[in-house]
Amino acid sequence: MMCAFCKGKETKNILDKYLVTLDGTVLIVNDVPTMECVQCGEKFYTDDVSEKLEKIVNKARTIPAEILMTDYSECNAIEVVR
Repeated sequence: MMCAFCKGKETKNILDKYLVTLDGTVLIVNDVPTMECVQCGEKFYTDDVSEKLEKIVNKARTIPAEILMTDYSECNAIEVVR
């Protein structure tokens, strides 16, 4: 797959963290399948991964907490970290 940022032609598949702040809540998703450009290091997701991350974020918005953590493969089990 070609990098959308630098137009590099080689990417590698890695597992990475996804971190987002939602209205004062920090959400950490571990082991997210990520594509990384070998040339520039930019990271991006497939459409399927993006859709699943969106579902995880929407669920996290309903949980009152300062820090939430989950693994990508276990998106139904969001852990509240206090």
